[in-house]
Amino acid sequence: MNESQTRWDLVVICPTLVLGPSLSADPTSGTFYMLENLFGGKDKMGVPELHFPVVDVRDVAFAHVAAGENPAAKGRYLVSSGDKSLSMLEMAHLVKSVHENPGLLPTRQFPKLMAVAAGPFVGMSIGYMRRNIGYAFKVDAGRSAKEFGIQYKSVEGVVQGHYLAWKESQKK
Repeated sequence: MNESQTRWDLVVICPTLVLGPSLSADPTSGTFYMLENLFGGKDKMGVPELHFPVVDVRDVAFAHVAAGENPAAKGRYLVSSGDKSLSMLEMAHLVKSVHENPGLLPTRQFPKLMAVAAGPFVGMSIGYMRRNIGYAFKVDAGRSAKEFGIQYKSVEGVVQGHYLAWKESQKK
């Protein structure tokens, strides 16, 4: 091993689905498109049962700074609010109380077969849909919370905050 490489420790910040206000006036990430469809009514008829753990963008930024300032930081740090993934339908339910037109939100999930067949029409392969539809999972961000002193925003606050930021961006 080259001696010049031993002076660095690799630290990796692994965020889950990052939500929250965007620095860009015109966000272009897949996350924004997916949630724009959810919030704006394009998914009113239903959503696939895809699950995502979520984290606020500000908590991700905090983790990056904390990792850079902590000389003991080493390895991989998962950053996530909560300890489980949320389905898209659960995200819609969390937003319902603050949504200006909750009737636009979906109230059901598509059957797996229908979601898998529709995958290629929304940019997702059949293989991806087969492997991911209907699978909730748990996550553990305890190490990042403990070592970096992160107090993650609540899952409800993260999802509602993303909706409110999205709604504000629609006015511009």
